[in-house]
Amino acid sequence: MTTSSVIPIQFRELFSLQKAAGINQANITLQNVSMESDKYIVVREIVGKSVHVVIFDTDKPNEVMRNTVNADLALMNPSSKILALKIGNTLQLLDLEQKAQIKKHIASEEIVLLKWINEETIGIVTGEFVYHWTVAGNKDPFKVFERHCTLSNQPIVNCRSDFQGKFHFLVGISAKEQQVIGSIQLYNNESKKSQLFEGHTACFTQFKAENNSKPISLFCYAVRSKNGVGKLHIVQLSETQKRNQPYQSKTDNFHFHTDETDDFPVAIQPSKSGLLYLFTKLGYVHLFDIETGTKICNTRISDKAVLLSTELKEDDEVLCIDGSGKVISVGLDKSAIIPFILKHHKNTELALKFASRYNLDIDGLTSDNNKNDQPVAIQAHHQCQSVQQSSISNGANSGISNGTAPMPLFESTPRNVLVFKENVGRIGSVSLTVTNRETHAIYFKIKSTSSRFYSICPENGIIQPKENVEVIIKPSDDSLANLQEITTKKHKFLIMSAIVSNLAVQAENFWKGKKHFSEGVYSKKLKTKVQKTPHNQQNSEQRKGSTNKGKLSNNKKGKQMMEQKASETIEIPKADLGETSQQSEGLLEKRSKKTSPIPENLETILESDREQSQQLASPAPESFQGFELVPRVAETSNNSKGVSVQEPKVEANRSNSSVNRLYAQYSAEIALSLLEKMSARDAVQFRIELNSFLENYEAKFLGE
Repeated sequence: MTTSSVIPIQFRELFSLQKAAGINQANITLQNVSMESDKYIVVREIVGKSVHVVIFDTDKPNEVMRNTVNADLALMNPSSKILALKIGNTLQLLDLEQKAQIKKHIASEEIVLLKWINEETIGIVTGEFVYHWTVAGNKDPFKVFERHCTLSNQPIVNCRSDFQGKFHFLVGISAKEQQVIGSIQLYNNESKKSQLFEGHTACFTQFKAENNSKPISLFCYAVRSKNGVGKLHIVQLSETQKRNQPYQSKTDNFHFHTDETDDFPVAIQPSKSGLLYLFTKLGYVHLFDIETGTKICNTRISDKAVLLSTELKEDDEVLCIDGSGKVISVGLDKSAIIPFILKHHKNTELALKFASRYNLDIDGLTSDNNKNDQPVAIQAHHQCQSVQQSSISNGANSGISNGTAPMPLFESTPRNVLVFKENVGRIGSVSLTVTNRETHAIYFKIKSTSSRFYSICPENGIIQPKENVEVIIKPSDDSLANLQEITTKKHKFLIMSAIVSNLAVQAENFWKGKKHFSEGVYSKKLKTKVQKTPHNQQNSEQRKGSTNKGKLSNNKKGKQMMEQKASETIEIPKADLGETSQQSEGLLEKRSKKTSPIPENLETILESDREQSQQLASPAPESFQGFELVPRVAETSNNSKGVSVQEPKVEANRSNSSVNRLYAQYSAEIALSLLEKMSARDAVQFRIELNSFLENYEAKFLGE
């Protein structure tokens, strides 16, 4: 395997503006030169008191078009011979082939910058606003967004829009304390909001990753920070499309030459193959890989400042103009890139990516049996990518998620099945824990195939790296009325997740319109199971509260007395209930209006409960051995003295109090079963009232 110290950047001078048309170097400035594509270059040349507009065709640099036009700004359409001119506050679009004026507009504001947004639209920057003006039609320029106040006093050097026209940016540059300060305003056309970044240059690009079916819209910007270190940022703007993996934001540091304290980024240009060429004021170029965000290398291509750059459409290269008027093509040296990465980065995976991308060979890894004459390592790389892509496709076909990766973003506990427990005709809540396995924050959302039966808390949110969240899934009001459907049908729950690329976006807003098969969403299904409590265990649980310290008698005498008492009418003294009883009754009456009709299976359960209540109403006296029953004390009002009177301690009170106490306990069980039918707020209020009732009753009945 060979290694190389050769910098894998190749560049060459295509032609010179000075030599081709005799342009004076004094006229080669950012204000006088424009290059909107690799097709045309326009120079505004000042000769004496006149102004010439000189147009270069890059394919025929020696055949220039020169016209005397007293224009302040001039730039050619990226693909056609349409020239945009600014003369004072007048804008003109001229068809050079037809030698005719297409459109004209007189602006009411001072125009500071013109840039072609695309072949059909030109961007106009004024002191306060950014406008767009279309070539077709007779419409005047329309306002797109307002300049941020931070850029109000800065000269604007660039204005661009992304491929879909959803995002736009402005770049302003100014000098402060012997430093060049750069500000970037990024405007979202959909949300009508702006974000401000510290940066000197920026660009939009459409990047297609190896495993993705469609390109992703990215925003790249670079800055020289106050400590002298350069930073490149790459972030995804658009939503991840179907069968695409989301792009993880990248940030990489780069360093300027130690002797160049006044150097800073001036242009950044993407290539078709996923590279970024970052140019600096002093003629350096830094090469980055977009997919990994890795800086590959840097070199100096000119001793003059780089003014402008654009993509070379025919080749995988970029075009730039330096301060001397040299037009330079810059590209990747494919013969040197693999040895350079292996030697200086010692990154085999990155080398394989470049080898696969450019169909390059890696010395020492070639197989003699390779029919396609591709390295074994590259074949393995393709195979690995193919398996991952197959997993994604299979996930989509199975209805799980097109974004299901071999290693999911989260773990769930339980992993596969949620077990609900049924007891006395109601289903209890279950707990689900979702753990973030990633080093990035993730969004999560839980949903059910039968959402009307369940309430989920929390339903969505953000989980920080390596942390977890506990989700409570509780059967809703409809679950009691549809118990048979829940137990027989297999309901499912879906856990959806996605990487957080912008923490400013809340989970609720992120999940709007998202489906489990949406781009960049990783999903997992959980089955449900209802576990029925055995009948004898149900009876045991029902009697647990009523037995307390004593035990129910099962002898014949006790049963006879139960049957006798079951036929009697039981009256509950009002003094035992008081105001708390009335509040609870009102709440139950309020909730009863919203309850669903009782199905036959529930009616059977309630009938069984009624029979049991009759048995509990009249236990044998000996079944309460160990209780010291205290006569009930009733507070009655004396009209004349307002004193309390204690009722006589008669044996009848002992018997009635025992029965009433059991009846109250069973009533409490019925009330608790109704809690499952209430909202969380009503349930809390009901429990407070019920506890108050029980405490008051016990205090009066037992004298505690």
